[in-house]
Amino acid sequence: MVAAVNQLNGEPPREKIQIILRSTPGSGAVPFARILRGRFEGIRFYVDPGASLQDLKKDWTAYHEFSHLFIPYPGDSDLWLSEGLASFYQNVLQRRAELLSEQQTWQKLYDGFKRGESNSEFSTMTLSQLSENIRQSRSFMRIYWSGALYFFEADVALRQGTEKKGTGKIQYTALDKTSR
Repeated sequence: MVAAVNQLNGEPPREKIQIILRSTPGSGAVPFARILRGRFEGIRFYVDPGASLQDLKKDWTAYHEFSHLFIPYPGDSDLWLSEGLASFYQNVLQRRAELLSEQQTWQKLYDGFKRGESNSEFSTMTLSQLSENIRQSRSFMRIYWSGALYFFEADVALRQGTEKKGTGKIQYTALDKTSR
C-alpha cells in the first residue's frame, strides 16, 4: 500500500504521518477512518479486530485516507475537492497495487460517478454549498463522486496534451503502475 501511495509523487504525502488504530466491530475490515489535521497530520483508522490480514490489505480505506494528505485541507466549503481527489485515487492506487484489475477499476469509477449523478436532491446547489452542509443535505455521493469526476477529467485532459503526434491515439495510463 505504501509503495502504491508513494508512486503519486515519488515519496509519502507528508514527512511525518501519525497513525492511530482503534478497535471497532463493523461491516468491513475498516468501517471508518478520518484524517487528523493539526500539529501532526495523520489518520485515525477504526479497524474490525476480526478482520483477516488479507481483508485489511484489500480494503480501500487506507488508499482513500492517505490520498487526502497530498493536498492541504481546503476547508469545509471545498470538501468536494479533497474528497474527490481521495475517491479518484483510492481506485487508481488499488489498481497500481494490483489489488484490482483494470476492468474492476474502470467499473468502480463508473459506478461511483453514477452514484454521484443520482444523488441529485439538491441539484440547484453548488458543490461548495453542499460541502458546507454535507451532514444536513446527506449529499455525500454527489460531493465525493463529482469531485472524483473532476480529477478524472483533469487527468484525461493532461494526458491528451501528451498525445503522440500523427497517431491520433491517446495513451491513457493512469491505471498503469509506472505512470505518475
